[in-house]
Amino acid sequence: MGRFEQLSHRKARLAAAAAEQRQAIAQTALALRRPLSWADRGVALLAYAKARPVLVAAIAAAAVAVKPARALALGRRAFSVWRGARMARALLALLQARLGGAA
Repeated sequence: MGRFEQLSHRKARLAAAAAEQRQAIAQTALALRRPLSWADRGVALLAYAKARPVLVAAIAAAAVAVKPARALALGRRAFSVWRGARMARALLALLQARLGGAA
């Protein structure tokens, strides 16, 4: 086997190994997509809170003013309302896109 054939075979083996590694990285990236999106949301929430210290202080004062259990229940209810509003907004956008695209 000549030198060029050896190099050609080595190049083919390296290309195959690189393809396998790219596939493995792609699978790992897919597995990390959800946790990383939650981390991004957390960072965005911290930035939002940092930009609005008066709002954070008002929420903390309200939590202290009411009983902790009641504050937790109100927080859960507010979170549920917020999620419902986001879902409704997304659904309306989807309907609008479908109706707008059909017309």
